[in-house]
Amino acid sequence: PHLQAGVALAAPLIGAGGALATMIDLFKAAGEAHEGGKIGVLTLHNWLTRLSAMDLEARRAVPGMPPARADILPAALVVICALADHTGAESIQLTHHGIRHGMANILLSEHGELLA
Repeated sequence: PHLQAGVALAAPLIGAGGALATMIDLFKAAGEAHEGGKIGVLTLHNWLTRLSAMDLEARRAVPGMPPARADILPAALVVICALADHTGAESIQLTHHGIRHGMANILLSEHGELLA
């Protein structure tokens, strides 16, 4: 009831945090192309399937995987994929800025518009 289905059709899905940043590292290590931090939801589903089939030691051995993320990454991907599926998003844009950056940008702009 709090998040309407299909909402991503009207606005892009933006993600911040360690799980998505880790995925970018995994893509790079695997030689998979990605466009400026834009991650396809189908790609995330494929990685979720792949990582979920591995035990913890196998996940730790995946090139690009930070050992401290190996245990939690599949659970994080379940949440991210469920959110993307529910909202209808086909991709997620990774940002290295958090909500504080966005709020500061809005508050510091003259008319509440995002600063370039």
